[in-house]
Amino acid sequence: MTPTESTPTKAEIYAACRLDFGTFARKCYECLHPGEPLKDNYHIDAICYQMDRVRDGDNRNLMVLMPPRSLKSEIISVAWPAFLLGHDPTLRILVASYSQDLATSIHRTFRKLISHPEIQAIFPVFANKAAKDTESETHLSEGGFRKAVWVDGGVTGQGAHIHIIDDPLKASDADNEAVCAKTAEFFDNTFSSRTNSPAEFRTVLVMQRLSEYDLAGHFLKRGDFEVLKISAIAENDEKIPTGPGLFHNREAGESFHEAHYPLEELEKRRRTMTPRAFSSQFQQNPAPLGGGLIDLSKFKRYETPPKVWDDRFISVDASSGADSKSYDVILVGRISNGRLYVTNVIRKKLSLYDLLDMVLEADAKYDFDRMVIEKTANGRELITGILRKYAGREDKLIRYPNFIQGITPTGNKVARMEAAMIAIAAGKVLLPKCAPWLDDFEAELRAFPEGKTDDQVDALSQAVKYFDFFMNDPLNRDIQGWPAYPKVK
Repeated sequence: MTPTESTPTKAEIYAACRLDFGTFARKCYECLHPGEPLKDNYHIDAICYQMDRVRDGDNRNLMVLMPPRSLKSEIISVAWPAFLLGHDPTLRILVASYSQDLATSIHRTFRKLISHPEIQAIFPVFANKAAKDTESETHLSEGGFRKAVWVDGGVTGQGAHIHIIDDPLKASDADNEAVCAKTAEFFDNTFSSRTNSPAEFRTVLVMQRLSEYDLAGHFLKRGDFEVLKISAIAENDEKIPTGPGLFHNREAGESFHEAHYPLEELEKRRRTMTPRAFSSQFQQNPAPLGGGLIDLSKFKRYETPPKVWDDRFISVDASSGADSKSYDVILVGRISNGRLYVTNVIRKKLSLYDLLDMVLEADAKYDFDRMVIEKTANGRELITGILRKYAGREDKLIRYPNFIQGITPTGNKVARMEAAMIAIAAGKVLLPKCAPWLDDFEAELRAFPEGKTDDQVDALSQAVKYFDFFMNDPLNRDIQGWPAYPKVK
């Protein structure tokens, strides 16, 4: 300490706690765990920053996915409601869990916190006698409350401004699709109906992943949640926001919290747990039973794709129609110096007409050298549509012999992907370290062959097949001898 510095007074510390949620959350830990020094870490800053954004209205739907024992519940379900109510004692907060025992246990921790003398000194509102204080509800005299609810208990009474969902599914029910569907229905319909001011209503889900059917998976499909996901061991290089304009740079292979979970300990857990359990609970990457054919660690990674390439193409896996359960997928690939770079993946449910438009728009933007299209069902119709649109185009059909590469799939999906794994394991197929589409793409690969969808897998195996063909025959005669340009009537 320099001569000009001095130890902050209690009044200054309490003032800082009122101003900054990160400071307050650390004070809460001190009050709840006396004599246990906090093993501070960047992930606490990351959580607190996201909670500030929710409070300020910058984000109304947040999902926090982290390994067990990372303080996520204590920060979000205990400290944050206290901070909110300390500033606005009229706020109404519902906190839901899968069982009564868990919900009331978390609420007891909240009651313990707000009864602590230091928390009452920071927020004097908690020193006043509560209008109601039970094992599941604490109501302030100003009208605000924190109320614990659980899935089987229903939700009655007043609505809320903020919903916190903390551990909504029991681990033993993770693979029970009926229970998972019932849980999703509860939160979609019953729980979500208990709202005040719908235009300003906010929801926070905090949990560790359990399966592809869990509530996080359900909300991810909706697409209206921002996600803070931190895996126990980084699978890629990451930049994790910890404040406005601030980031923690995390390298692939790092433990998320070396002081609490040393890498050696995490590797020990990986060996003693089933691969699926570790991937779900610690890596936040659930895979279904039977998944795991594709080892993501075999993919090389790149920061930016090469600016010079030998071939730029798309691999298209067309669905059987907009009403089918499958998706249309366009995978953009770039072959450079003997390697295949996957640069973009587009996955949508489209009509054949819309898929044709999307392919043509993508080609207008990127000017592909080749189009690789599966010759089944809508794939053949797509090829015919492209040929009609490009009839007479010297820059495509004449300039590039065999511009359209039609592939007739052989063998089943598993066999085709196993064949593709040869090039992947040899380090010849690269994925980006970061991309908006990457999480969904990797999730499907990780779940294959037992996942609900496999269209992106098909587009990838097809792209790798074309890559192998190109490397062996760069003049690009048509694959399997199919005429490149069938006569268009």
